[in-house]
Amino acid sequence: MRSLLTNICISLFSLMLILGVCEGSFRLLQHYGVLPVFSKKLIDKGDTPNKNVNAKLVKSSNPVLFMEFDRQDPNINNAGFRGADFVLQKQADTTRIAILGDSVAYGYSVPLEQTFARLLEKKLNENGRHIEVLNFAVNGYSTIAELELYKTRVREYKPDIVLLAYVLNDPLPAAFVVQSVGSARKQTDYFKQLSHYSQFGAWVYLRWQTLTQPMDRQRNYQAMYKNPDSLANTQNALAELATLAREDETRLGAVIFPLLLDFNAYPMKEIHRQVGASFQSAGIPYIDLLADFSKIPYMALRPHPNDDTHPNATGHEIAARKIAQFVEEQLIRQ
Repeated sequence: MRSLLTNICISLFSLMLILGVCEGSFRLLQHYGVLPVFSKKLIDKGDTPNKNVNAKLVKSSNPVLFMEFDRQDPNINNAGFRGADFVLQKQADTTRIAILGDSVAYGYSVPLEQTFARLLEKKLNENGRHIEVLNFAVNGYSTIAELELYKTRVREYKPDIVLLAYVLNDPLPAAFVVQSVGSARKQTDYFKQLSHYSQFGAWVYLRWQTLTQPMDRQRNYQAMYKNPDSLANTQNALAELATLAREDETRLGAVIFPLLLDFNAYPMKEIHRQVGASFQSAGIPYIDLLADFSKIPYMALRPHPNDDTHPNATGHEIAARKIAQFVEEQLIRQ
């Protein structure tokens, strides 16, 4: 027993010595600029130069929507959405486009003037038309929530065209998205504490995340699109939105946004095909931005190195150019 305790003590002392040497080596290399200092900013994708443009969410009285923007937030207009104040009555010579979507269409961490909604409006008016784009996107909204928003809010503005900005996590309910955001914040706080006490430990944590995140992401997305209930709910929502648009004599189109992953080995191509098939089944014309985004290194499209969902200003410019072409060719009545 004494020998066993001695061996355990020696092993623990050796382990602590090794960890101490590793920690000291990391601190020394960071001192000379060989390694970066690991801090919360490395994984907190909300910590961007333009984070002040991200509006606050509050609980919605509508259980389907679940969330809505805080009307007191300076980024939010009189109608409760992003951009200049909305006017309910449309002018006779104006074509009105309404955008439905989530934080990607909102322009998360992108200044208002650089969002694809604002750029689209400018591009479409270059030929002397009178076109206005109203952005009804709300962070975290699913396809089901976007349908509910169309029924309860968007229809009253009588848009001529509705553009649905589809992101691959749109089958997820808003409540789950809120839960995921809360989990990510806890993870960020944990990393902040860890990096404060051990830079070597923070490095090990980041390496582990780099190895496991791609597998976890692919597994989660595949499970989402193989879930018959989740898929059926999304497809039914698309079909109902298409039916309502026809009843309202509104032209409906959709845009698929890819995840910002390695485009040379993009793991979501089958999901893109599946989403495209859902739009075709609902009779909704659509475009997929994957090919256009693939022309740019994926890291150059991220607003934060850890954000694989929201395109930065470069991505919004690409989207605006492609969407303008789509609207001109398929949705505007000549």
